[in-house]
Amino acid sequence: MTVIWLVLAIIVLAFTLNTVDEIRRKIKIRKEIKEQWGKLPKMTRFDHEESLREAWQIGQEDRKFDSEIDELTWYDLDMMHIFQQINATKSSIGSEYLYRKMREFDFDNENLKRLEHLITYLEENPETREKLQYLFAMIGKKDANLVQYYLKHSKKSFLPRVEIYIFLGILPVVLLPVAVIFQTPPAILIFLGSILLNMSLYLKKKIEIEKELICMSYLVNTFVVCKKFLHLDFPSKEILEKNYHHFSSVRKFAFTFRVKSGSDLEVIFDYFNGLFLIPLLSYNFVLKKLSSHKQEAVEILELLGELEFAIAILNFRYALPYFCVPNRTTQYKVNAQDVCHPLLLDGVGNVVAWKKSTLVTGSNASGKSTYIKAVAINTILSQTIHTAFATEFSCTSGHVLTSMAIEDDLFEGESYFIAETKSIKRILDVVETGEFVFAFIDEILKGTNTIERISASSSILEWLSEKNVLAFVATHDIELSQILQGKVENIHFSERFTEHGELTFDYSLKKGAAKTRNALKLLETLDFPTKVLEVASKRANVFDECKKWK
Repeated sequence: MTVIWLVLAIIVLAFTLNTVDEIRRKIKIRKEIKEQWGKLPKMTRFDHEESLREAWQIGQEDRKFDSEIDELTWYDLDMMHIFQQINATKSSIGSEYLYRKMREFDFDNENLKRLEHLITYLEENPETREKLQYLFAMIGKKDANLVQYYLKHSKKSFLPRVEIYIFLGILPVVLLPVAVIFQTPPAILIFLGSILLNMSLYLKKKIEIEKELICMSYLVNTFVVCKKFLHLDFPSKEILEKNYHHFSSVRKFAFTFRVKSGSDLEVIFDYFNGLFLIPLLSYNFVLKKLSSHKQEAVEILELLGELEFAIAILNFRYALPYFCVPNRTTQYKVNAQDVCHPLLLDGVGNVVAWKKSTLVTGSNASGKSTYIKAVAINTILSQTIHTAFATEFSCTSGHVLTSMAIEDDLFEGESYFIAETKSIKRILDVVETGEFVFAFIDEILKGTNTIERISASSSILEWLSEKNVLAFVATHDIELSQILQGKVENIHFSERFTEHGELTFDYSLKKGAAKTRNALKLLETLDFPTKVLEVASKRANVFDECKKWK
């Protein structure tokens, strides 16, 4: 009797400690939501790009969108770091939706208007926003969660001959009273045989689909938490109300898919479920629900994704020193004030008056590449998250393509110049479709000799100036300004040397082409040999005078 009371006491104590831990966890989550609001999110061990990209690409062919940020542009602009700055999501549903929306977008302004309406609602209802964040935290994050895969391939994931699993699962329940009542060796052996068969089958199948079973727990937990969203008010809630009842029965199987802690009790519980093949039957049940009501599941997850997407954007806006809601115009131009790079929160803001293809010249490290990237990134963000790091920003809809961070591909045997020309050619291919393009090229054709670089670059830019495209091109070749006079705009960044010989930059945009050079001055500040500097300076002066090298 004492042993029984001791066991009961241990169970009660374990239950109490677990409950206390759960209460503390929920209090901590609510506290973090309040403390972290309006701040750039901290790095998380989840949301690796490989997982995000896989989820994005799985359903891409079934979605309609007008433009996509390709891999080269995404890499050139370091957009993954921009994503991480915006990614204040608490669930993988939200982070995957955010990643997708930053990679593909529509030219239809109505979607952005709906998004802005949702953001405004969340800003005006902070208590609701905090409750929504808490529920998203209850869903949590899991990389490679297969949610998008299940939505697209639910029928392919079915376990075959499910009726056999049902029969074997019921068999121990039927044989147990028979064995107890008759207590004969055959009855007991048959009962034990059914248990042994089920455990063997369960363990074998568990090894085969272990990843699927673990990932299914994330989807099931999402539907469990979904019910709590129904108690809150938010835009488009009717979508959840219309569709959730199809999945309400999934909640009954939540105990099967809950995350295992690895404790002895959990192991015993897992084996007990395995005796009746409950995890396998539950897995098939959930897949059948998804297969029968795929569209309803998609609508629910899209709603949740959009909600957390809007919350992340609102948090990003609060975290920036300043921002604006972009103005969409039908004119092919970009106008902005105080535009800045999102990764340089204390950077110098500059004006944008971009109505024709533009050459950006300037000295090394003067800020021209950062400026071009700032304009490119904000052109993307204005079309994806309806936010710009500027006090004013207006632009039309269009594809955004860059050619910047070119690298040799040793494995493919490609030189820098080959990789660079392919990068630029892909931009020209999109331009030739006739759709409007924002093109950004940093150090055009720098992988070849001076004569061919200038002749080819000027020809490319002249061709672009006649097409449906706005191009920003950074270059050190000031000759291009002369060749393309009247066909492109010219802006530049400059430097100055202090009386102590120190090189300084103001990072402020100036009209016209650059008139100064700083490479030789920079070599001087680094104490290059005097003879090297003298010869270099003399040759540069001779070339300026007669346009010949001597």
